[in-house]
Amino acid sequence: MTKWPARMEEIFPEVYLDGAHNAHGMEAFSKDAAALLKNKGKKGRLLFAAVSDKEYEKMAKILCQAESWEEVIVAHIDSLRGLETKRMAEAFQKAGANLVTSFDTVEEAALYGLRTKRPEELLFFAGSLYFAGQVKAVIRRQSHDKF
Repeated sequence: MTKWPARMEEIFPEVYLDGAHNAHGMEAFSKDAAALLKNKGKKGRLLFAAVSDKEYEKMAKILCQAESWEEVIVAHIDSLRGLETKRMAEAFQKAGANLVTSFDTVEEAALYGLRTKRPEELLFFAGSLYFAGQVKAVIRRQSHDKF
C-alpha cells in the first residue's frame, strides 16, 4: 500500500492533514472526510488555508456542501501568495459555514485547533501544499503535550 505525505495523513489520533490544493483535490478530500466522519460517528472541524491564485471560493463551496462543519478555521499562509483570511472567511460564510474563525498565522490556527479538539470530533487540516508544509513545521517545533 502506498502512503503519500499530506494525503489524508493521520498526524495525530483523529487529526488529519490533506494537501488538497484545488477543486478536484477538495472533492476527493471531502468524500474521504465524510466517510471517516460517518464511520467513526464523529463531528468534524476544518482548518483551511489557500493561496490567492487558487479557486478558494469553489473549494469552500465544495467543502460546505459535503459536510456541516462544527467550525471552519482559516489561516494566512506565510507566503506572498497567501490568501487573506477575510476573503477565505467570507467565502466559507457565503458557502454556508455556521462558525468561521480566522487566524493571522498557520501556527496560531494549528495550535488553536489542536488545543480545542474535543473527543467527539475529527480535526482536518486541508488546503494548499504550502499550508501542509507549515502545519508540519509547527508540529516539529512544538511538543505534543503543549497542545
